[in-house]
Amino acid sequence: MSRARWLEWSDRVLCEDTMVTAIRGGERLALGHAQIPTAHASLIARRDMIASWHLKVTKKASIRGAIFVGIESFDGHPGDKPTVGSDWYQEDCRNAAFYYSSDGDLCQGDLVVKKTESSYGSGDILGIQMCDGILTFLKNGDPVGELRGLKEYNQVAVQLRRPGDQVKLIKELVDKAAQKDIQKRKEIEEKKREEYHAKLKREEELMRKREHERVLKIQKEEEERKQKELEERQRRELEEKQRRDAELNKLREAEEERARKEKQEEERRRVEDKRRAKLAREEAARKQAAEEQIRKVARSRGGYCEDDEDPDAPSNEEVQDFLNNCLPLRLLAAKQMGMVALPSLEETPFMKILLTPQQHHAIKKHLTQKKKNSSLERSSTAPDR
Repeated sequence: MSRARWLEWSDRVLCEDTMVTAIRGGERLALGHAQIPTAHASLIARRDMIASWHLKVTKKASIRGAIFVGIESFDGHPGDKPTVGSDWYQEDCRNAAFYYSSDGDLCQGDLVVKKTESSYGSGDILGIQMCDGILTFLKNGDPVGELRGLKEYNQVAVQLRRPGDQVKLIKELVDKAAQKDIQKRKEIEEKKREEYHAKLKREEELMRKREHERVLKIQKEEEERKQKELEERQRRELEEKQRRDAELNKLREAEEERARKEKQEEERRRVEDKRRAKLAREEAARKQAAEEQIRKVARSRGGYCEDDEDPDAPSNEEVQDFLNNCLPLRLLAAKQMGMVALPSLEETPFMKILLTPQQHHAIKKHLTQKKKNSSLERSSTAPDR
């Protein structure tokens, strides 16, 4: 490992041992050329060698001006190597300048090969490793990309765009030291890769666990929902059954009440019928006793009383008509009914004249005799044929 130092630089920079500082900005010259503050490191490595460089961006003076850190590649002919201070960002440098821009681009001349989206600035440590003709650029130990197509000789250089930009060359490594540095970087990459895969595995396991928990939670919620639906259905069925039972009980009670009332009504009618039958029997017995008494009285007084009905005996209508038209009987009825005046003939059919059995028999006997006499008179006055 040789001591790191800057070998050559343009007049627009100030080199102090391993530190290079831009004292003027880059500017356009005639014919489209530009003069850029540039510095070259001391190590020139062949393409088949293993080399490694480490640099630190001590200060980036402006957010607008870019810093280029890379390799100037040439074949050894005097015309192949770019002039110190020539702008790398031009078509002529596509096969001569391979660099990492502070805005995150990997470029060859004015051609952007890869946009790394990993910009750098003050405090970042940059690395350039060359192995098997391939350049690997690093930022803070992490690879950001590769460039190919190197020529025979290769020299690290920086280009600064703004006054105050400052870059420090930390170390230059070659052969075994560079190989060890590259191997260390690969081991770190492998370790980071393993850690990354382990992290992915943990995240995947965590995701599977969360997914399993989510599925279990969904299943539990589904079971709880089904249980609630079952309980709700059972509750509704129980309420429906209770409602139907209540309606059936109500109908049964109503039917029992109706049957009880019908039975009571039937019992009442039976008792009433029995009472009426008893009254009818008693009335018939009284009538029979009264008629028997009338016969006895009639016989004891020598009156007319026959068991057989006389054909000239008046009908009940005739007896009633006689009662309605007999003034003494009408007066008796009015007196019995508590009337203050004699009722008219129109009201007499509705009067109930109470007679004793003797009176009734006497009236009936009178009407019978009257009817017999009338029949005899008609027969006597009829002309002979």
